[in-house]
Amino acid sequence: MAEQGKSSARNVTTISISKIDAAKSQLETAIQLFFQNGDAVSVHTLVRAAHEILEVLCAGKDKKSMMKEIMENVKEDKVDELTAIINEPKNFFKHASRDPAQEIEFNPESSDLFLWDGCKLYQALTGEMPKMLYLFNLWFNLSHPNLFANQDFKEILKWIAKSFNPGNKPLFYAEASSAYDTMQSRRKSK
Repeated sequence: MAEQGKSSARNVTTISISKIDAAKSQLETAIQLFFQNGDAVSVHTLVRAAHEILEVLCAGKDKKSMMKEIMENVKEDKVDELTAIINEPKNFFKHASRDPAQEIEFNPESSDLFLWDGCKLYQALTGEMPKMLYLFNLWFNLSHPNLFANQDFKEILKWIAKSFNPGNKPLFYAEASSAYDTMQSRRKSK
């Protein structure tokens, strides 16, 4: 967790942040922007930074990201090509030395998989699913039920989708956040 301290040199307040805290902060901010229909470039940049940290931390604990598992199943002669495609927006948004006048065609929905995978990685590392990550995970599952093979799970998603409309992200967030808070409050009172 972040700890505040004072630097004696200039009497400047500093904070101590772990890698997992930085990734959580970036991921939660990206999700918040996502649900607010905020800037897609900022969402992508934040989630890719968080995802990179989480991937490295998971690799150190023999856990793999979904993206790593996908890459392991790509033909060997196509790995570099696919890696370049996946990383093009991330690199474009961070660097200008090679392409200062260039433009990019960017699909903001490409951030969704990194957000979803980032939530899973954070949970794998910490055993926790903080509220923002939980709500994004729910939104993703409701928005993409056909990705899942388990028919019972798909039926549960259909039932939940009757209460929450994932098509309107700000409204979904407001309603799902309220339901989450109510659920947590009931758990605490038991």
